[in-house]
Amino acid sequence: MKNNYGFISNLIFSYRKLYQLQRKQIIFQIIEIIFAVLTPIIAVLIPSLIVNSLQNGITINDMVLLCFFIFIGYGFVSAINSYVSKRNFFRYISYRQLIFVEYQEKAITVPLSDWESESFKQAYYAGTHALNSNSRGVEDFHIKFTALISSIIGFIIYCGIASSLNGWIVVILIVLTLFHFSFFNKAVKDDNKITEEIISSIYKQWEYFIKIKCDTKAAKDIRIYELGNWLLGKHHQASKKLYEGNKRIKLNYFRYEFIGIIIQFIRDILCYGYLIIQLKNGLDPSLFVLYIGIIIGISKWVSDIATISGNLYADSSYMNNMRYILDYKTTENQFGENISSVDSISIEFKNVSFSYPESDRLILDNVSFKINHGEKVALVGINGAGKSTIVKLICGFYTPTSGIILINDMPLNDLNQKEYLKYCSCVFQDSLIMSTPICENIACVPSNQIDYTRLERVINEAGLSDKINSLVDGYHTYIGTEINENGINLSGGEIQKVILARALYHHNALFLLDEPTAALDAIAENKVYALYDETIKYATSLFISHRLSSTKFCDKILVLSNSKITESGNHDELINLNGLYAKMFKIQSQYYEEGCETNEIQTNLI
Repeated sequence: MKNNYGFISNLIFSYRKLYQLQRKQIIFQIIEIIFAVLTPIIAVLIPSLIVNSLQNGITINDMVLLCFFIFIGYGFVSAINSYVSKRNFFRYISYRQLIFVEYQEKAITVPLSDWESESFKQAYYAGTHALNSNSRGVEDFHIKFTALISSIIGFIIYCGIASSLNGWIVVILIVLTLFHFSFFNKAVKDDNKITEEIISSIYKQWEYFIKIKCDTKAAKDIRIYELGNWLLGKHHQASKKLYEGNKRIKLNYFRYEFIGIIIQFIRDILCYGYLIIQLKNGLDPSLFVLYIGIIIGISKWVSDIATISGNLYADSSYMNNMRYILDYKTTENQFGENISSVDSISIEFKNVSFSYPESDRLILDNVSFKINHGEKVALVGINGAGKSTIVKLICGFYTPTSGIILINDMPLNDLNQKEYLKYCSCVFQDSLIMSTPICENIACVPSNQIDYTRLERVINEAGLSDKINSLVDGYHTYIGTEINENGINLSGGEIQKVILARALYHHNALFLLDEPTAALDAIAENKVYALYDETIKYATSLFISHRLSSTKFCDKILVLSNSKITESGNHDELINLNGLYAKMFKIQSQYYEEGCETNEIQTNLI
């Protein structure tokens, strides 16, 4: 899924972003370039200046004084160079983090159906490698580009000084430099190809098995089924592949370094031989020292240019993945119509079909139904029938392959999605519970923005009051111990009450409950649904549950089977219809009869 934006495009992007986020940094980059070039030039000039002074018969006292001022000046320039370099390094960290925030914000707006695509997830994962390290991607790109410009300017200045000795020396140096660079560039391209393979597959496996071994949720299975050696073997295989990949990279660079040594040997033989001949023919010793320093400096500039160019190529490659995500087009409509303030919402599916982007299988096939204002509707069906897909379509997370969804008689696609979702309270089987205070989990805002009058009301309505009152810190108690060691672990039923309180806190017009009680036993589930029935008075509600006990208080039941709505009606009507619903209900009733000890419990469940 990666787009190849190209080096120039990534360069323009980087400096546009830098100007947008930290424009002063560009000035400090220029200062860093100036001092990065000036520092080595002064270092080359110092020995030549000292030799020249000795040739001219300078006294010891004057020499000491000269050296004092020379080294004070050189120390001052070096200090500025070091300060600016370190200062820029830390500014680039904050610059990278700001882009990472934008990257994550963009990811949130990507349609859920795309997130469930494996190719998109791989592209997102690869893109994070441009943002989660100092040594690659957006941050390293600026560091290396600054160093590259410094090296190029230094190379040009040094070549200019060398040309005053002999123009052919410069021509030879440039030819050897290009030859040197071409070999290194080939090595870098091979390196990037190998690295891309490691990041996209092997490294991902390696990280996965580390995560599994450290996951406390997996610890029980690892011990019971003796998975330890098997997992270690998998991790060892991934490590071995990583080692082989890195070995290929090292061998690749060894070839480059060997050729580089040969090129450098030829360059030094030619340059030093020529300088020695010139010294014998009367070249001033101070100039000889200067030119020796220049030749050595040119070698370093050449090596730096080759190395940095390769690193920049790699950084640009990482940025391709990142920019693919940043430029990813979303279907979220933020400029559509707003729903006027209402107590309930009507929903209508008209001939809606849906299939995932990378699949031809229809999850929903020409589905039509209507949920009226204030209706409580149950959606039932076997696993994989598409019930959760309907909820995600109602939320606007998915876009129908064909057909239309009407919300209050307005097409869902024409609505401002962010504003529309403010009227929706969704409770999923895997609803997010954060390691933050209970009050923040309910209100979903920082503590200083919570309406505490409303908070206390919904805590009471959700049946959480007794639990909250038993806690020393009340609703400021943390859930879990990941952030606060004094946090508590809640039972499944208590977590469901927190989620119910969250839904009630936002007093929305539409409640969507997608198997929120799947992890609870039947009795606990029945109590939770009774709470929902009691507290959700006027809103439109859609309930999804495998257990049919949730259907007894609903106005209407929709049965989803074979990608279609096959049955619709209330409980009694569907029992008399003697279709799939009646069959499912009969099976569950039999199960409860066999498992219950009293008729009272059976009655509560069904």
